[in-house]
Amino acid sequence: QFKKSGIDGIEICQHIGFNETTRNLYYMTNLETIDYAISKCKELGLKTPIIKLHQKFNLDQIKYLFANTNTKEDNLYNTNIQKASINGFKRQYKNMVIELCERYKNDIEYMSCFNENQHYWDREIVPKTQDTSATDTTQVPNPLYEADFPSFVVELINIIQSYGIKSGVSTAGIKDLNTLNSSIWSTFDTVDMRIVKASDCFFFNLYPPVSSKGVNTTYEDCISGMKANLIWDKIGQLDKKYHKEFFITETGCMDLWDSLYSPGNWTWSGITTNGEVQAMYLSALLEVFSNNTKIKNIAWWYTDCFTDNYKKMKPIVQQYLGGD
Repeated sequence: QFKKSGIDGIEICQHIGFNETTRNLYYMTNLETIDYAISKCKELGLKTPIIKLHQKFNLDQIKYLFANTNTKEDNLYNTNIQKASINGFKRQYKNMVIELCERYKNDIEYMSCFNENQHYWDREIVPKTQDTSATDTTQVPNPLYEADFPSFVVELINIIQSYGIKSGVSTAGIKDLNTLNSSIWSTFDTVDMRIVKASDCFFFNLYPPVSSKGVNTTYEDCISGMKANLIWDKIGQLDKKYHKEFFITETGCMDLWDSLYSPGNWTWSGITTNGEVQAMYLSALLEVFSNNTKIKNIAWWYTDCFTDNYKKMKPIVQQYLGGD
């Protein structure tokens, strides 16, 4: 169906989860499934430019549960166990990254090693200290802060790069560097400068809103709304400052009128439009972004656009990508 829609490749997302019984990380998509997807893409002439890693575990699990079989409550004030748990997480995650690089180094060009999780690239949002007991408020250094996750991210980026794969982290949103408008939600501006410098590519998850008119929205509204976000201008600013590549790792909207108001919200419900809404959004997106040669790849997140309504999407994609 993707091939029929005219798009030229797929983005592979590997979600990594944590099993609290085994105390181990695991791939939520079997590698054999990814092998099949890549082989099928090659057969169809589709690209697989990137593997994007998503994290389905939290900081509490990293801090308390990797080291042994005790509960979080048992480990709450034992900093030695906490340090061992964090090191266990780092070791497992790094080994998984190495395994993916070894397995897919000839199939992909990019790997984003973390997705939309500021705690891995902004050390300062982690508390520096913690209590020593439930009754004693004496503070000791917080192992999560001492772990310095930004340095760990840089280590992973360097490992990925050693396999000839370009790397970085996927952030949500992007601000205007000239104003840093506080009303625009963005995690890119929180990325530790060590990671920024180490990255080959900036990966952005961008869902620009285009209209609040609902069923009265027109294609012209979508064009105006897309332009008003000034995304290409912000990317131009970043290009002048950092000279990196740019990859939009998530964008798009649901096939619902309300989604045009908040495309990043995946919980909208209602009557779908047989692709009408997504066709307008996709057309506006490609029209506005088509002249920005700094953006090398764009990945549409809501895949029903290219499966359920591929006949409607194909002429739009062909207009900008060409092909059959």
